[in-house]
Amino acid sequence: MEDIKVREMQIFEYKKKIAEAETKLKQQQNLYEAVRSDRNLYSKNLIEAQDEITEMKRKLKIMNHQIDQLKEEINGKEAALVKEHLEFQRVEKEKEVLKAELQKLKQQALETKQFIDNQEAEERKLLKIIADADAERLRQKKELDQVISERDILGTQLVRRNDELALLYEKIKIQQSILSKGELQYSQRVEDLRLLKMEIKRLRREKGILNKTVANVDDLR
Repeated sequence: MEDIKVREMQIFEYKKKIAEAETKLKQQQNLYEAVRSDRNLYSKNLIEAQDEITEMKRKLKIMNHQIDQLKEEINGKEAALVKEHLEFQRVEKEKEVLKAELQKLKQQALETKQFIDNQEAEERKLLKIIADADAERLRQKKELDQVISERDILGTQLVRRNDELALLYEKIKIQQSILSKGELQYSQRVEDLRLLKMEIKRLRREKGILNKTVANVDDLR
């Protein structure tokens, strides 16, 4: 009877250990299911991010082609201005100032393009800002074409009538004011791009953390 009691005590302990082991096993299974769910979610997010990157690169390629076309048009307009207004010394001087400003805008556009080419992942906010910057650039080009058209007309009138010179200077001042505003708005776009660069660095850090988490799935399994 003593041996039987001892055996029953041992059996009870074994059953208790088995119950504890089953409880731990269920906990491990729950943890495994949670990790597998997180892995699937991270994998889905990664695929979506890759699709967005591919679409963004395609749009950037189209935008670069448009920038090249704008450069060619601006160069053509500058050449026309140089040829048509050589005889007006003061107007020539103002035109050179305008060309310097345009060159500065082109340099800023090249820097922006270089910045965009170096990016591997950008979100919807960056795409929206790039679209706004492109619209702003088109608007400035339209204003520049209008300025060139008005100067052509005024240049022709100056050949015949010297008394309209004061009116021509006034319109040129107005156009310079418009260009100055455009430069200020462009600087604001550059600042927005700088903030986006900081956001991209943060997203890259999060991506690195997610990649490490995905790498640990095999160990957890």
